[in-house]
Amino acid sequence: MDQEFRSSIMTNVLIGAPAKPVKKKLMKSLSKMLSDIEPVREAHLPQVNEIGSNKPPSLVFFVVVDPTAEIPDVMATINARLKHILGRGETLDVRPIAKDFDLLPTVRDANCVVGWRD
Repeated sequence: MDQEFRSSIMTNVLIGAPAKPVKKKLMKSLSKMLSDIEPVREAHLPQVNEIGSNKPPSLVFFVVVDPTAEIPDVMATINARLKHILGRGETLDVRPIAKDFDLLPTVRDANCVVGWRD
């Protein structure tokens, strides 16, 4: 991705706490789902609003994976497990990210931690 496009994306996104509180059961289920996936270092579930987009604000499940080479395997596991957590017709936008992702401090500032591994 070229730098100009990447910068444009980063300046047109609002990340914050969800407008409606996330159900505690969902948060616990997501945390438990990740607990044995060793490459997952942390996970957050903030609300993301893409400025200028027709899409309404939505929850985005940011999953920090280290090393990033593990992302395909981690995503396969997460996608398989989400089928047992989400209800029929429910979806969750999962974004695997590296620990040096530019917006990670903003994601953390939303204070929507699902899990954290030291």
